[in-house]
Amino acid sequence: MTGTALSWIRSYLSDRDQTVVVNGLKSEPFRLLYGVPQGSVLGPILFVLYTKPLDDIFDRHSLCHHSFADDTQMRNSSSLDQLDTTISA
Repeated sequence: MTGTALSWIRSYLSDRDQTVVVNGLKSEPFRLLYGVPQGSVLGPILFVLYTKPLDDIFDRHSLCHHSFADDTQMRNSSSLDQLDTTISA
């Protein structure tokens, strides 16, 4: 990446102001030091990049899993005679 691209990403993720509007009343701006702007186009892509290492860890240990926007579920199965081994693994 070029220095310009890195500067753009840095500016996108840091030193932003946030305001809230409720019933037409707007709050004073609040400085956010870092984070992905909510509702942004890049938000979902950055979330996937951030959580991708979890998929690799689950796959390395042969664990079944499902990832959702705000949750990850994992599961494993075994026969009854291997239950103790599965739990301790």
